[in-house]
Amino acid sequence: MKNNKKPTIGLIPVIKPREYADNIPEMVEAAKNGLENDDVEVRVSETLKYEEDIVNETNKIKNDVDLIVYLVGTWILGPQIVSAVRELNTPFVLWSLTTQPNCALGGATVVKYTLQEMNINFKFIAGLPQDKDTIDEIITYSKAAFVKSQLSTAKIGNLGGKSMGMYNATLDEIYWKKTTGIDMPHYDNYRIIKKMDSFAEEEVEKIVNDVKEKSDNIVREVDDSDVKLEDTDLKTQVKLYLSMKELVEEENLVALGSKCQPVLSSSSEGLGCAACVSHSLLNDNGIPTACESDMPSAITMYILQQLTNQVTFFGDINSIDEEKDALRIMNCGSAPFSMANPNKDVELWPVPVMMGYPGISRGATTSFPLKTGKITLAKIGGSKETARIHVATGKSIPTETGPKGVFTERWPQVLIDLDVDVRNFLDKAIGQHYILVYGDWTNELKELCKILGVKFDH
Repeated sequence: MKNNKKPTIGLIPVIKPREYADNIPEMVEAAKNGLENDDVEVRVSETLKYEEDIVNETNKIKNDVDLIVYLVGTWILGPQIVSAVRELNTPFVLWSLTTQPNCALGGATVVKYTLQEMNINFKFIAGLPQDKDTIDEIITYSKAAFVKSQLSTAKIGNLGGKSMGMYNATLDEIYWKKTTGIDMPHYDNYRIIKKMDSFAEEEVEKIVNDVKEKSDNIVREVDDSDVKLEDTDLKTQVKLYLSMKELVEEENLVALGSKCQPVLSSSSEGLGCAACVSHSLLNDNGIPTACESDMPSAITMYILQQLTNQVTFFGDINSIDEEKDALRIMNCGSAPFSMANPNKDVELWPVPVMMGYPGISRGATTSFPLKTGKITLAKIGGSKETARIHVATGKSIPTETGPKGVFTERWPQVLIDLDVDVRNFLDKAIGQHYILVYGDWTNELKELCKILGVKFDH
């Protein structure tokens, strides 16, 4: 059973008896050295010549690795690999050497064509272990295979169900279970509310103090309104955080979609305290959490976390800066503190009154511009014929929270100079929520789409 924290590749060198193979040990060693690094583990089998041995080795390692790479070193016979992979669920690469006098390319092409005709999902690569582009292509595929492996046993909790008429916050659970393996158990908000008074006051106060220390400025009261922020509000949000964290631990969840509005945020329909800081703390502590029980977003957050080992930002498509032709994405106050621009103040503001609709709401929102740098935006969506992952890249550019004097001043946000036309992005958008992570992860997500059999929309 896989229990790895980084991609694990099983490398199986394959040759045919009586073919030229003098350089195969050198090639296998170069392949291992090229593929293995701090982010990837490689397990090398002995060089195999016979169909039965290749089938047995495949069955032996298939549940312990994320990706199997068959390194074809000479001309081979089709059944040597076809028999091994015919019913294989583990992603695999057919990798052919391209050198004379190995003559591997011809036999590998026979296998490639056969597998394509059998409609078997795999990746074909022709190149040398000494070629960096070849190595990088396999490493990229291994990262996608790792995510596929993690998804296959993942449980992502749906806490409270969708809110505010957001059709796009739901998905066809049966289709995505079949496609990814993910389970999405549902839990009622009452389960976390009734836990809130079970935590020691000292533990709650320590986390409240940590939150305050991370904040450069705490706005206690908003001018011309009755909206205020007290330490008791922060304590309530910390108790919500601890309750959700305990639920995750009890149920072995890897991520959450959490409703908040109105069952937590509204004084007339629920708790009367929004979960903004609660979600911020969850995300910063390795539990991807999407607002409004947006399950496609929660899945996307988990995918990006597993792919990049980074904290992610859940945000709403908000507006276009027409002067800069840039897209502004923000959320209603739950951004992780770790994603704040270090050159800007991190603030806490009282929750805007609208978040309590139809009653009033208390609690704090985080407020800051996000870090600048290269970014990837992503979101899964659709079902069956429309299933896809929409991906866009760009760079986050300097911005300020605002405009001043309105509620958006209180919310974390990012201004993005996209690599595609803003309106083209909006035309393809899967709802208003998108997930942001730093770096360009286009190739890895493209390979993941191929492995899962869904459309890559870019």
